[in-house]
Amino acid sequence: MPSTSNPPSAQQIGTLAFWADTRVVDLAPNRIEIVVTMSNVGPRRVRIVEFGFCGNPVRALRVYRMPERSGPPVWEWRQTGACAEPGGGEPLRALAPGSSLTAHQTLASTPELLGDSLQPGRYYFTAVIAWAIPGAGRVLSDSAVLAAGFADLRAEQVPLPALRTRDGLVFRAGTTRSRASPQNLRTTVTISNPSRCPGSIRLFNYPFAVYAYQHAERSGKPVWGRWQPTSTNSAPIVIPPGGSRSLHVDFAAPAMLGDSFPSGVYHLAAVVVPQHSSYPLVLSAGEAELDRR
Repeated sequence: MPSTSNPPSAQQIGTLAFWADTRVVDLAPNRIEIVVTMSNVGPRRVRIVEFGFCGNPVRALRVYRMPERSGPPVWEWRQTGACAEPGGGEPLRALAPGSSLTAHQTLASTPELLGDSLQPGRYYFTAVIAWAIPGAGRVLSDSAVLAAGFADLRAEQVPLPALRTRDGLVFRAGTTRSRASPQNLRTTVTISNPSRCPGSIRLFNYPFAVYAYQHAERSGKPVWGRWQPTSTNSAPIVIPPGGSRSLHVDFAAPAMLGDSFPSGVYHLAAVVVPQHSSYPLVLSAGEAELDRR
């Protein structure tokens, strides 16, 4: 397993102290997990409405190559969407003096973080965390920026996934044939919101791009691509809690193959580019046996 750091020194805000650390979870593929601990170091109990809005303590994660963590991060994740009233104003629990509350949040896989541009090696993490306490008849929220240790990340050769998570939203891709005309295909990207908060996202290449490869790794230069954007500056796609939204790109096998490529099995990928994002979402969109006839 890639090595990870010990928790850094605590950061104290009022009577609450916080620690954050980064772990690499040994799954296929490896995943980045942030562990955040809140401790009551004061003499009195503290009522906590919510440790992380929508059940997630980390609001943003920034990744750096140098331990100073200065300048622009090489990779960044931000939680989008918001709860109108975190925790509904009811105490989640009361922290007695000396007691702690620990939360775990899995944010990204190692291949997602490294992508095609970052090299394996040691990376340093900074987490922005949030919490809320009741006060004067309303909920008082606060946040802190914590050094979250480091992790040694290694490249992994894993199949391109058909499902990825970004900013609390789940993206899944697939391709189907038209029953009326088997030569016509439709690639679909479905965006689901499993959280308790409304989610939204803007796409730069709305709806998305489709690429075809002659090998299952879907790497290197594709043999074909389709991108006919409705708009390069789309309105936000708003998805309610528990809801989903499907986007489609249609194409025909004869037009894709043209005169250059033989009939056969092609491996498809969907590329979704969120605006203001450091990297695109590349999803396996299945395979299709194509014939130019």
